[in-house]
Amino acid sequence: MCGIAGIREPYSSNSIEQLVLRMRHRGPDGVGLFQEDGLSLGMVRLAIVDLAGGDQPKVNEEGSVVVFFNGEIYNYRELQALIRERGGKLDSDSDTEVILRLYEQEGLACLERFRGMFAICLWDKQQETLFLIRDRFGKKNIYYEYDPQTDAFAFASEFSTLRPTVDAENIVPTALEWFFTQRTVSGAESIDRSIQLVPPGSFLALKPSQRPEIQPYYHLPKFASRKVDPGEEESLLDELEETLRDSVRLRMRADVEVGAFLSGGLDSSLIVALASEAKGAMLKTYCLTYEEEINHKQSDRQFAREVSERFGTEHHEVLLTPKLFWEELPKIVRRYAQPNSAVMANWFISRRMGQALKVALSGDGADELFGSYRFHRLAARLAQDASDAPSDADSEFLRAEGVTEVSGLLEHLRVFSDSELDQLLEPRHFVGRSFARLREERFKRIGSVDHLSRALEFDFQNLLVDQILNYSDVLGMAHGLEIRAPYLDHLFAEKIMTLEPSWKIRDGETKYLLKRLALRYLPKELVFRPKEGFVEPVVYWIGNELATECLSVFESADFNRLGLLQREPVLQLVLSFQQAFSFGKAKKVWTLLCFALWEKYCVSCKL
Repeated sequence: MCGIAGIREPYSSNSIEQLVLRMRHRGPDGVGLFQEDGLSLGMVRLAIVDLAGGDQPKVNEEGSVVVFFNGEIYNYRELQALIRERGGKLDSDSDTEVILRLYEQEGLACLERFRGMFAICLWDKQQETLFLIRDRFGKKNIYYEYDPQTDAFAFASEFSTLRPTVDAENIVPTALEWFFTQRTVSGAESIDRSIQLVPPGSFLALKPSQRPEIQPYYHLPKFASRKVDPGEEESLLDELEETLRDSVRLRMRADVEVGAFLSGGLDSSLIVALASEAKGAMLKTYCLTYEEEINHKQSDRQFAREVSERFGTEHHEVLLTPKLFWEELPKIVRRYAQPNSAVMANWFISRRMGQALKVALSGDGADELFGSYRFHRLAARLAQDASDAPSDADSEFLRAEGVTEVSGLLEHLRVFSDSELDQLLEPRHFVGRSFARLREERFKRIGSVDHLSRALEFDFQNLLVDQILNYSDVLGMAHGLEIRAPYLDHLFAEKIMTLEPSWKIRDGETKYLLKRLALRYLPKELVFRPKEGFVEPVVYWIGNELATECLSVFESADFNRLGLLQREPVLQLVLSFQQAFSFGKAKKVWTLLCFALWEKYCVSCKL
């Protein structure tokens, strides 16, 4: 795992040395540079595979192909054997050289062979083309900027590398509106109109004096396209168990110790069970805890302890307090560098884990594959005949709101409604009412037909990329911790995607198939415990322990210096929330607070 960056002259905003320096948190173990014909490339290294011989760049004997690489190719040993069978030569044991040699043999077709997470920078001198390649699901980011007037170009693994602070005049109104509804900036655009992202499963090709071209090399499989008879459940479970076990085994490969997150929930507990089996020795596990009872999370601590005892792990509990959270919050805001109110708490557990480990397994992706969130439950309920639907909160919600389409569900699950944004946002700075248009544009790209599959595919392309994978990378690598997600091995994920909806949510029960698989390893009490979902503790703290600190931000002279918000309605909302707590208002105030801190720390000048 590393950080990569590059510039092509006449880019003059930063030197390659400056970009690399800003990424040292991602790779404290080494620096690599390459400069040729106006092209400057660089990286910082977190040494995990081939500690002695894995330095970058990797360059072929003719000097015609140069590779820099952020991520891991987990099946690199099998690919090494393939290269040698073909008579190829390997000078190291690194997965970076595997990329180089397979590209020499197959060109970009080699991407189909990789099982991993990656952001690859590949300079092909003969073709005079710079390729920037992002993995299938978007686990690793590649931000880039291009000036068509000067032909200058730059890229980096993190937004903050290219833009530690944003010029207020470059703020994209629609990106900010998406943040106020979905808690992050959409992956389709950054907050800065000059910065874009290479999409998941795509590569950017840059030739001299030409605009960058984006080309997809991977497409999600057709959801719900595989029919499995109910009588084949056990054989289906055997198939999935073997694929997931293999995914975990590959992700245990490293020349350093591998640990795991262990929240006490189903997803991480099953990964710990399989990882303990694969390691055959004591596994380090970590659980984030609080002093207060927050959303029934004290039970997480107990379940995590029971799983640790069951599989003999060396378990660590990481206590997060309101005081510590508030002290560290400015650092987290600066590291994101874009508005973000989705996840912050992983900063603290990643920091603790990074003191002892370089690699950790997580349960990321299981919710989006098997169906877990309220969005998924409601989508599954839409498919039921109204006369057969149970009389519960989800059914009552659908009847009361009159929702009949999956895309319409998002209108009712957003943080701020259009009418609320009309009151809070200064109209002269915003396009207004853009969420519905952007939402529908994204749904047009979805090929699924049934309601649940449409919801899952939407989240896989949006929520997973914009929130889950983004915070996993940014907050983990802030402390030199590489986070690997076995559920998101594309061979495993594709098997789940193609299954019919009833294998994911059945009769209101979420993660139907995953729970049956987990019963082979975990106690029934854990597998069928009520789904709580992760809730940022700060949404409770800003109404209690951190109420004074929260209010001080909105009352300070720094607040709203850009004039993007209407100050009085914001203050009224904050005061109303602190007088009478509600979870709905808490999410709104937290989102506004994150915007205020981003405005303070990450915006360089006034409008």
